[in-house]
Amino acid sequence: GMSLKKVTLAISVPPTAWIRELNLSGVESVNILDCLQNDDGSIDHLFMIKTRDHSRSQNVINSLKRSGLVEWFSLVRVDRPNGVVCGLVRSRRCDVCGVIATKCLMRRGEFRVDKGRLLWTFVTEGEEVPRIIDALREKRVEVELLQSVELEGPSEMGLPQLNVLLRAMEMGYFDVPRKASIHDVARELGSSPASLSVSIRRGLKRVLKNYMAMQGYL
Repeated sequence: GMSLKKVTLAISVPPTAWIRELNLSGVESVNILDCLQNDDGSIDHLFMIKTRDHSRSQNVINSLKRSGLVEWFSLVRVDRPNGVVCGLVRSRRCDVCGVIATKCLMRRGEFRVDKGRLLWTFVTEGEEVPRIIDALREKRVEVELLQSVELEGPSEMGLPQLNVLLRAMEMGYFDVPRKASIHDVARELGSSPASLSVSIRRGLKRVLKNYMAMQGYL
């Protein structure tokens, strides 16, 4: 079976990373909430940058506009008084994200402005961990492994429970509007609507807890 690990790496930010071209004066934290690789090889980063005040956040936005490493970016939200900027950055050159986006689940990065290092936390299959570290070192990125913990993997959740959730999802029970009622799904699975409803709630709770643990909230 596959064992999932939650891993945190401290990474020296390579010159190819768009964070390098941010105006960091007055920046308190830079968080990468996720990074996803597109079919053309470019990578979208969902980011949140906290700065001391609105004028500093404006400097950050201007530096994103000018950066040669940013192909495209879009602001999701700017909190004027608090100096928080959230948005998406598309970039194709970063040596770190290319490796992490393709090999990991649930990626989350935090750039330590004071230390100049990027802390990446992600979930991946145990055997991928050394490969990821090697791939980064091959690109001359300094990496330090800070944490590697075995996660309660999918084995925690019984296959029957997982099957119930998958079947309910495939039938459209979770769609808005619903394509299948609890009665439809129960009939399909040969169960009573009452016990199915309990089973779905238990399964969802487990999935949520696993997800939250992976994201580092629990």
